Amino acid sequence: MTNLIRAEFRKLFTTQVWFWLLIASLALTSLVVIANVATTESQFQYIQNVSNIYGVAGSAYIFVLVLGILGITAEFRHQTITPTLLATPSRAAVVGSKLIAYLLIGAVYAAAGVVLTLAIAVPWLSSKGIELNLGDHGIPRTLISGFIAASLFALVGVGIGALLTNQAAAITLSIVYFLVIEGLLSIIPYVRDAYPYLPGGAAAAMRVTEAERDQEYWSYLSPVAGGVVLVAWALLFSAAGVWRMRRDVS
Repeated sequence: MTNLIRAEFRKLFTTQVWFWLLIASLALTSLVVIANVATTESQFQYIQNVSNIYGVAGSAYIFVLVLGILGITAEFRHQTITPTLLATPSRAAVVGSKLIAYLLIGAVYAAAGVVLTLAIAVPWLSSKGIELNLGDHGIPRTLISGFIAASLFALVGVGIGALLTNQAAAITLSIVYFLVIEGLLSIIPYVRDAYPYLPGGAAAAMRVTEAERDQEYWSYLSPVAGGVVLVAWALLFSAAGVWRMRRDVS
């Protein structure tokens, strides 16, 4: 398994896709942090806006998701999946090594987002005379939860890629689902009751504050339960992908 994971890193770093996705992730994080900090003019606004300011590291999730999808669909697109499976016939081992490798890469993306968030927010807010104490107002939990949630989306991406295998379809459907469809599902009567158990709802449960946990028609899961549900979705997609890959992939 160690050799397979090393091979995944070699495959990833032979292209520049990871670099440009990281740049895009940091650019989005910067824009969201700047927007939130720019509109924070008082101590009261700061306290009310803590989760929006420090939770934006989780914004990297969409880029981590795409990276995870590319990690496996690129092999089908370029037909490198054939020599990969000839060298390692176990579909489960191949997908498992990708899950581990891209989880680590996703963690790097998320960590970079956390560092950038603090680098922008802390000096700017201090210059406005706002009293900062990074140990209060649930800031550590917000930073850690955003980091973990963004990292776990690498697993979801690999799982979706393994299941769909078509690169364009997997990326398009995933982006549309997470950015549009899940939001719609959260407001449709009867269907919205299931939203906390969907991947996006589970990820949101890890980032929201306790004050935001109870919504009008449903409640988010606890942060730990949200993480467990998100991992379960990733493993479900991956297992379905492994089962699908049992047939001839050439």
